[in-house]
Amino acid sequence: MYSISEFGKLINVTEQTLRNWDKNGKLIPIKLASGHRRYTTTHLNQIKGIKEIDRINIIYCRESTKQQKNSLIEQEKKCKNYCEINGIKINKIFIEYGSALNYKRKRLIELIQLMMNNNINKLIIYYKDRLVRFGFELFEQLSKIYDFEIIIIDNSESDKSKEQEFADDIISIIHYFSMKLYGSRSYKKKIKNAEDNIIKVKNEIIKN
Repeated sequence: MYSISEFGKLINVTEQTLRNWDKNGKLIPIKLASGHRRYTTTHLNQIKGIKEIDRINIIYCRESTKQQKNSLIEQEKKCKNYCEINGIKINKIFIEYGSALNYKRKRLIELIQLMMNNNINKLIIYYKDRLVRFGFELFEQLSKIYDFEIIIIDNSESDKSKEQEFADDIISIIHYFSMKLYGSRSYKKKIKNAEDNIIKVKNEIIKN
């Protein structure tokens, strides 16, 4: 990314000209939290009249385990319905199983690569934690840097009570490490016991 002074020198215009273009909508930069303007190769191509590659709209759906297959199917269906109602063309659908705390998920890595290659126009997810449990703000920053839109269909999860959010976060961590500990086939019963205990802990947290 370029600062306003760097970008001005690159295209041989003054900083004031860039500010004017920002005001009249001719060339709108990325605005950082600090208020500073930043420019990318997308802005440079716009000035040069270079047509960028077509960017795509992606639906991303995830559930933790294959036992949640029906929930995953329903999640995909709701995302498709949203796109149809709002006239969004679907180019790709990414579906996978895995913990929200697992950042090595195959489809997630592929998604990040597409982001960094500036190939995404819109990213559609049902709940925000379908993408990641922690660190969603990082993806929001990537969307600003690479100029794509993240659409969260149902924000109700972000409206949960603090106690509910805390319980979900704690349970996700316990679940993740329980699966790491009891992941082999010979420990299926222990997994079931661990999941039962997780549910009990969650209920206790919410109740208290």
